[in-house]
Amino acid sequence: MKPVQVIGLIAFAASAMLPAQGGFSANAAGPVKKPAAGSRAMASAEVLKVYKNEKRLLLQHGPIENLRMEAMTMEFGVSDQKLLDSVKQGDKIRFVARRVGDDYIVTHLKLMK
Repeated sequence: MKPVQVIGLIAFAASAMLPAQGGFSANAAGPVKKPAAGSRAMASAEVLKVYKNEKRLLLQHGPIENLRMEAMTMEFGVSDQKLLDSVKQGDKIRFVARRVGDDYIVTHLKLMK
């Protein structure tokens, strides 16, 4: 076998072992940790606009870990109209969102004090 083939084979074998060992992270803290089953990581946001008729919120949010989304400003749908009744423009909130098809939906939220 040629040296290039041997190196490629070793690299392939090593990469196959990564998932079994938790993977690597650029983070100095160690392996990437998955959220515990059933946990809901909450993200922070400021409510910029409430669209009650459309059942949507415009949020300026921080990173959303479960969606692997960086901080940005965007619209979200809501899973329940009652969520819109609990917030107004300027409120600071913590929220949980998930992807449904091509849309992002806020499923839980709470006001920050």
